[in-house]
Amino acid sequence: MLENLNINYEKCIVTWNKQWDNICNYLIDNHNPLPKFENLIDDSTFINVINQLLQYKDEFTVTSPAISSYFRGVRENDPSKVIESRFIPDWKFVSDDNPSRMNGSDRLYNYFTISYKECYGEELIYTAAHELRLENDDDFYGCYFNIPNDVGELKFIDLRTIEKIPTNEKRVYSFLKEKCFDPFGNSLSENIVAKWLIQISLSIWEHSKMFEPIDKSSSITLQNQYRPFHVLCDYFERNGFDGVIYRSTVYKKGACLALFDINKAKCDFSSLKQYESSKYMGRKK
Repeated sequence: MLENLNINYEKCIVTWNKQWDNICNYLIDNHNPLPKFENLIDDSTFINVINQLLQYKDEFTVTSPAISSYFRGVRENDPSKVIESRFIPDWKFVSDDNPSRMNGSDRLYNYFTISYKECYGEELIYTAAHELRLENDDDFYGCYFNIPNDVGELKFIDLRTIEKIPTNEKRVYSFLKEKCFDPFGNSLSENIVAKWLIQISLSIWEHSKMFEPIDKSSSITLQNQYRPFHVLCDYFERNGFDGVIYRSTVYKKGACLALFDINKAKCDFSSLKQYESSKYMGRKK
């Protein structure tokens, strides 16, 4: 399966950037009603990646018990305004003029920084601070959320790479051989081979325009910059997932979660705490 594999990493990024640009440009004039993500992709390679993500979804599914902490921060200098409802998305704060990466005028998700695998301890606080784009003199508050027992087990699709993927063509091939064959040269299961091929595609996504930070100085409106993510989340929601895990675009060590149903996570307001932005914004991204 790997003998004829030819992965030019840089070329793949260029190809996906072009595909992503096409999606973004289409959505400028066609953002309502929300188009289907799978209908906006015309490159056969990436159509296969999307299909295989679902075909081998068990390899990329994280269940809610595997996540030890869900955290949400808000920027606020007035303590009297830090009430529980500030941590819950509300339609009155979302519009075409005031969207976010996961929320638009037609969808309301909650999103958190999470403790999961390599992102643990205070890393989720650092991630939240960077996601808020804080200045050193800003105050911010944060609290934890939990998934109530009566909600049951939730399923999230993890779009992050789980290891650093080499970008050199020969090293990619060696990397795959190491991951997909046993010491005797026997191919491991089809699921394992597919998992690592898809991991390479996710690495390409992470290094493409798809996961670049939003440019608030751009002439392109925030709604049009964020809309492709709304389309992407809608795709996974329609296919049975409760949320999307993705690497923070502004703090690469951090993991974020977009939760599709805001009622499935409850705010533990007793965990409310004020944090010093100067501490959490000083660390290398």
